[in-house]
Amino acid sequence: MRPAQLAETVFWKIDSYDRDLRFGSENPANLATARRVLTIMVASEY
Repeated sequence: MRPAQLAETVFWKIDSYDRDLRFGSENPANLATARRVLTIMVASEY
């Protein structure tokens, strides 16, 4: 078991896709036609 770390650096981003999650959204502000996706990555894995 690894010792617990107090802090971990992460990278994150929020993308807006169409409702099928295939392409970027043409209007990210319109939640009726867009879906938001949060991606989080631990910096040490980059």
